Amino acid sequence: DVFTALHGGKMAVLSAATRQLHGVIDVRGEVRGMAVLGEARQAVVAVATGSEGFIGQLELSPHRLVVRRPLPGTPLPGTLVVDAAHDRGAVALTDASGRSSLALVGLRSGAPPSLIPLQSEPCALALESSGEFLYAALPVESEVAIIDVAERRVIECLPMAGKPYQLEAEPGSRRVWAFCEGLGHAALIDPRRHGVVRRLFTPGARRDDNRLVFSPEGRLLALPERDGQCI
Repeated sequence: DVFTALHGGKMAVLSAATRQLHGVIDVRGEVRGMAVLGEARQAVVAVATGSEGFIGQLELSPHRLVVRRPLPGTPLPGTLVVDAAHDRGAVALTDASGRSSLALVGLRSGAPPSLIPLQSEPCALALESSGEFLYAALPVESEVAIIDVAERRVIECLPMAGKPYQLEAEPGSRRVWAFCEGLGHAALIDPRRHGVVRRLFTPGARRDDNRLVFSPEGRLLALPERDGQCI
Protein backbone atom coordinates (compact mmCIF):
# COMPACT_ATOMS: atom_id res chain seq x y z
CA ASP A 1 0.00 0.00 0.00
CA VAL A 2 0.96 3.64 -0.50
CA PHE A 3 0.42 6.56 1.89
CA THR A 4 0.01 10.05 0.45
CA ALA A 5 -0.86 13.38 2.08
CA LEU A 6 -4.00 15.24 1.03
CA HIS A 7 -5.22 18.77 1.67
CA GLY A 8 -7.48 19.28 4.67
CA GLY A 9 -5.46 17.25 7.18
CA LYS A 10 -6.03 13.83 5.68
CA MET A 11 -3.87 10.91 4.51
CA ALA A 12 -4.97 8.67 1.64
CA VAL A 13 -4.10 4.96 1.57
CA LEU A 14 -3.72 3.62 -1.97
CA SER A 15 -3.23 0.07 -3.19
CA ALA A 16 -0.04 -0.22 -5.25
CA ALA A 17 -1.38 -3.40 -6.87
CA THR A 18 -4.86 -2.22 -7.89
CA ARG A 19 -4.12 1.54 -7.97
CA GLN A 20 -7.32 2.16 -6.08
CA LEU A 21 -8.11 4.14 -2.96
CA HIS A 22 -8.25 1.90 0.10
CA GLY A 23 -9.19 4.48 2.69
CA VAL A 24 -8.61 7.94 4.18
CA ILE A 25 -7.15 8.74 7.62
CA ASP A 26 -7.96 12.08 9.25
CA VAL A 27 -4.79 13.37 10.95
CA ARG A 28 -6.31 16.83 11.66
CA GLY A 29 -3.30 18.90 10.66
CA GLU A 30 -0.73 19.61 7.97
CA VAL A 31 1.55 16.63 7.28
CA ARG A 32 5.15 17.92 7.33
CA GLY A 33 6.94 14.57 7.00
CA MET A 34 6.29 10.86 6.65
CA ALA A 35 8.26 7.61 7.02
CA VAL A 36 6.99 4.08 6.41
CA LEU A 37 7.60 1.15 8.78
CA GLY A 38 7.33 -1.60 6.19
CA GLU A 39 7.34 -4.72 8.35
CA ALA A 40 4.88 -3.22 10.82
CA ARG A 41 2.64 -1.98 7.98
CA GLN A 42 2.54 1.44 9.61
CA ALA A 43 3.60 4.98 8.79
CA VAL A 44 5.00 7.69 11.07
CA VAL A 45 3.95 11.27 10.34
CA ALA A 46 4.99 14.68 11.66
CA VAL A 47 1.93 16.93 11.73
CA ALA A 48 1.67 20.70 12.29
CA THR A 49 -1.38 22.05 14.13
CA GLY A 50 -1.04 25.81 14.39
CA SER A 51 1.92 26.73 16.62
CA GLU A 52 2.38 23.13 17.80
CA GLY A 53 2.33 19.66 16.33
CA PHE A 54 2.54 15.97 17.00
CA ILE A 55 4.12 12.71 15.92
CA GLY A 56 1.54 10.17 14.83
CA GLN A 57 1.54 6.54 13.79
CA LEU A 58 -0.89 5.36 11.12
CA GLU A 59 -2.11 1.81 10.79
CA LEU A 60 -3.06 0.12 7.53
CA SER A 61 -5.59 -2.37 8.84
CA PRO A 62 -7.86 -0.84 9.90
CA HIS A 63 -6.96 2.57 8.49
CA ARG A 64 -6.57 4.79 11.53
CA LEU A 65 -4.32 7.03 13.62
CA VAL A 66 -3.23 4.78 16.50
CA VAL A 67 -0.63 6.93 18.32
CA ARG A 68 -0.50 10.70 18.79
CA ARG A 69 2.43 12.22 20.73
CA PRO A 70 2.34 16.03 21.21
CA LEU A 71 5.36 18.12 20.24
CA PRO A 72 6.29 21.43 21.92
CA GLY A 73 6.64 23.23 18.61
CA THR A 74 5.87 23.09 14.90
CA PRO A 75 7.66 20.33 12.94
CA LEU A 76 9.73 21.65 10.05
CA PRO A 77 8.96 20.23 6.60
CA GLY A 78 11.13 17.36 5.39
CA THR A 79 13.03 16.81 8.65
CA LEU A 80 11.33 13.69 10.02
CA VAL A 81 13.66 10.67 10.23
CA VAL A 82 12.89 7.25 11.70
CA ASP A 83 15.13 4.45 12.95
CA ALA A 84 12.80 1.47 13.48
CA ALA A 85 15.67 -0.83 14.49
CA HIS A 86 16.40 1.33 17.54
CA ASP A 87 12.78 2.38 18.18
CA ARG A 88 13.28 6.10 17.70
CA GLY A 89 12.52 9.01 15.48
CA ALA A 90 13.62 12.62 15.27
CA VAL A 91 12.17 15.82 13.83
CA ALA A 92 13.22 19.47 13.82
CA LEU A 93 10.93 21.99 15.54
CA THR A 94 10.47 25.71 15.75
CA ASP A 95 8.54 27.29 18.63
CA ALA A 96 6.38 30.42 18.82
CA SER A 97 9.42 32.61 19.55
CA GLY A 98 11.36 31.26 16.56
CA ARG A 99 13.79 29.07 18.51
CA SER A 100 14.88 25.84 16.85
CA SER A 101 15.36 22.43 18.44
CA LEU A 102 15.38 18.72 17.71
CA ALA A 103 12.84 16.36 19.23
CA LEU A 104 13.86 12.73 19.85
CA VAL A 105 10.82 10.48 20.12
CA GLY A 106 10.48 6.81 21.06
CA LEU A 107 8.25 5.03 18.55
CA ARG A 108 6.75 2.62 21.06
CA SER A 109 7.36 4.33 24.39
CA GLY A 110 4.93 6.81 25.82
CA ALA A 111 7.68 9.08 27.17
CA PRO A 112 7.61 12.77 26.19
CA PRO A 113 10.09 13.82 23.48
CA SER A 114 13.63 14.83 24.46
CA LEU A 115 14.50 18.32 23.17
CA ILE A 116 17.94 19.36 21.96
CA PRO A 117 18.37 23.11 21.28
CA LEU A 118 20.03 24.25 18.03
CA GLN A 119 21.62 27.55 17.07
CA SER A 120 19.57 27.87 13.87
CA GLU A 121 16.87 26.15 11.85
CA PRO A 122 17.95 22.85 10.27
CA CYS A 123 16.71 21.83 6.83
CA ALA A 124 17.53 18.09 6.97
CA LEU A 125 18.32 15.32 9.47
CA ALA A 126 19.89 11.86 9.27
CA LEU A 127 20.33 9.01 11.78
CA GLU A 128 23.34 6.80 11.10
CA SER A 129 22.75 3.05 11.18
CA SER A 130 24.11 2.32 14.68
CA GLY A 131 21.68 4.83 16.19
CA GLU A 132 24.52 6.50 18.10
CA PHE A 133 24.59 9.82 16.25
CA LEU A 134 22.05 12.16 14.69
CA TYR A 135 23.12 14.72 12.08
CA ALA A 136 21.47 18.09 11.37
CA ALA A 137 22.13 20.28 8.31
CA LEU A 138 22.47 23.96 9.27
CA PRO A 139 22.56 26.00 6.04
CA VAL A 140 22.80 29.41 7.76
CA GLU A 141 26.15 28.45 9.33
CA SER A 142 27.23 26.13 6.45
CA GLU A 143 27.66 23.41 9.07
CA VAL A 144 26.47 19.93 9.95
CA ALA A 145 25.79 19.42 13.65
CA ILE A 146 26.57 16.02 15.19
CA ILE A 147 24.28 15.04 18.06
CA ASP A 148 25.10 12.27 20.55
CA VAL A 149 21.73 10.52 20.90
CA ALA A 150 22.48 8.96 24.30
CA GLU A 151 23.76 12.23 25.80
CA ARG A 152 21.09 14.34 24.08
CA ARG A 153 23.49 17.12 23.07
CA VAL A 154 25.43 18.57 20.15
CA ILE A 155 29.00 17.33 20.40
CA GLU A 156 30.48 18.94 17.29
CA CYS A 157 29.66 21.17 14.31
CA LEU A 158 31.46 20.34 11.06
CA PRO A 159 32.10 23.26 8.67
CA MET A 160 31.00 22.53 5.11
CA ALA A 161 32.33 24.05 1.87
CA GLY A 162 28.85 25.26 0.98
CA LYS A 163 25.36 25.22 2.45
CA PRO A 164 24.17 21.68 3.30
CA TYR A 165 20.65 21.02 2.04
CA GLN A 166 20.26 17.23 2.24
CA LEU A 167 21.65 14.45 4.45
CA GLU A 168 21.54 10.78 3.52
CA ALA A 169 22.74 7.79 5.54
CA GLU A 170 24.69 5.42 3.30
CA PRO A 171 23.00 1.97 3.23
CA GLY A 172 25.06 -0.79 4.85
CA SER A 173 27.39 1.74 6.46
CA ARG A 174 27.53 4.14 9.41
CA ARG A 175 28.62 6.96 7.11
CA VAL A 176 26.46 9.94 6.15
CA TRP A 177 26.58 12.09 3.01
CA ALA A 178 25.94 15.84 3.19
CA PHE A 179 24.94 17.44 -0.11
CA CYS A 180 25.89 21.11 -0.35
CA GLU A 181 25.08 24.10 -2.52
CA GLY A 182 27.67 26.65 -3.46
CA LEU A 183 30.64 24.64 -4.70
CA GLY A 184 28.26 21.82 -5.63
CA HIS A 185 29.58 18.76 -3.81
CA ALA A 186 28.74 15.92 -1.47
CA ALA A 187 30.78 15.49 1.73
CA LEU A 188 31.18 12.01 3.21
CA ILE A 189 31.12 12.12 7.02
CA ASP A 190 32.63 9.28 9.04
CA PRO A 191 31.13 9.09 12.57
CA ARG A 192 34.23 7.34 13.93
CA ARG A 193 36.37 10.38 13.08
CA HIS A 194 33.65 13.06 13.35
CA GLY A 195 34.98 14.54 10.15
CA VAL A 196 34.71 14.72 6.37
CA VAL A 197 36.76 11.92 4.79
CA ARG A 198 35.85 12.42 1.13
CA ARG A 199 34.26 14.95 -1.21
CA LEU A 200 32.40 14.16 -4.42
CA PHE A 201 31.84 17.12 -6.75
CA THR A 202 28.28 17.30 -8.08
CA PRO A 203 28.11 20.52 -10.13
CA GLY A 204 24.73 19.61 -11.66
CA ALA A 205 22.88 19.18 -8.36
CA ARG A 206 21.01 21.90 -6.53
CA ARG A 207 18.60 22.24 -3.64
CA ASP A 208 15.42 22.70 -5.68
CA ASP A 209 15.95 19.51 -7.70
CA ASN A 210 14.41 16.18 -6.71
CA ARG A 211 16.04 14.43 -3.78
CA LEU A 212 19.19 12.43 -4.26
CA VAL A 213 18.81 8.73 -3.52
CA PHE A 214 20.92 5.62 -2.96
CA SER A 215 20.17 2.21 -4.38
CA PRO A 216 19.08 -0.24 -1.61
CA GLU A 217 22.50 -1.88 -1.27
CA GLY A 218 24.32 1.48 -1.32
CA ARG A 219 26.43 0.90 -4.44
CA LEU A 220 24.81 3.56 -6.62
CA LEU A 221 23.86 7.19 -6.01
CA ALA A 222 21.41 8.91 -8.35
CA LEU A 223 21.14 12.69 -8.54
CA PRO A 224 19.36 14.88 -11.12
CA GLU A 225 21.24 17.38 -13.25
CA ARG A 226 19.79 20.71 -14.25
CA ASP A 227 18.57 19.27 -17.57
CA GLY A 228 16.62 16.55 -15.75
CA GLN A 229 18.97 13.65 -16.53
CA CYS A 230 20.77 11.62 -13.86
CA ILE A 231 24.43 10.90 -13.17
